[in-house]
Amino acid sequence: MEEFVRDCDWSTLGLRSAGWTPADGGWWSFASFSRGMRTDPKLSGRVTPVGRGAAEASYRQLGGGRLPAEAVLRTYFRHYEPFPTAPPLRLGPADAPDGFHEQRVYRVLFAKDLRADQLANLSAGWRTPAEDDPADQARGMPAADCG
Repeated sequence: MEEFVRDCDWSTLGLRSAGWTPADGGWWSFASFSRGMRTDPKLSGRVTPVGRGAAEASYRQLGGGRLPAEAVLRTYFRHYEPFPTAPPLRLGPADAPDGFHEQRVYRVLFAKDLRADQLANLSAGWRTPAEDDPADQARGMPAADCG
């Protein structure tokens, strides 16, 4: 299992992970496997992300019984993998539009190609403000309070 660690502005700071195998029934550090999933195409091709329901069904089928509660599962995270961080990439003018503290341009990266339905959902839910429409500018990304 994996959990992304988020900062107050929802940027990803790192990853916590733990693994379980039926052979010994114990939880172990999953850090090297997590890194391998992201760098080895053969390994990443064998892994399918699932939600809690499917994970619980697999855990039960493999003899683990009922998957522990979230609070208990988090105690199995023995390793934290920090991600490299950098200040926001500033593209364009440094001046913020009227009514804003700053202006940021975000580049969104995905681990794999999006399916057509995923791209359509993303496009429908996340519109880029039109530069020539002040009303559209006001609907920009929400600000984070990291102070």
